[in-house]
Amino acid sequence: MKNCILLSHIHVYPEELFKHDILRFSIKHYKKHNPDVDLLLTGHGVRPPNDILEHCDYVHWEDKVDESEIGRGHPRLVDIGVKHAVEQGYFFMLKNRADSIIVTPKIIEQCISVLKNEGRDLLVSYGTCDSNYWLGDLFTFCRPTLLKCAWDSEKWN
Repeated sequence: MKNCILLSHIHVYPEELFKHDILRFSIKHYKKHNPDVDLLLTGHGVRPPNDILEHCDYVHWEDKVDESEIGRGHPRLVDIGVKHAVEQGYFFMLKNRADSIIVTPKIIEQCISVLKNEGRDLLVSYGTCDSNYWLGDLFTFCRPTLLKCAWDSEKWN
């Protein structure tokens, strides 16, 4: 029963190469604290260097920034990652921003526990709050098949 983390919602213009440093830190952090989970990355713009990509189990990166994805949740690129997760048969997936970190080790196990305790199928955040230590913006956890139904880029507006 393999699980995955999809990191997305990232674009890098040529003048934004500093984002590669953020991505490098984020991916190494996720891999260190979730060693048994596959990392999937989708993004666009200036391609990250191999020392970043080698820590990912799947990468879909488009060399040109797709302006239509920005500010709308990057629906098409997320959809590509979700479809890959379904095709690979992952049991659970966490979708989050590629420039994020989660300080809880083995976050998948924590999320499964929350779903079980609350009798839910989906864990999602819609905002952030420093004083309450809520999970960051765009965090979604569920079975990939459920996210595929909920995250349909063809119906996105």
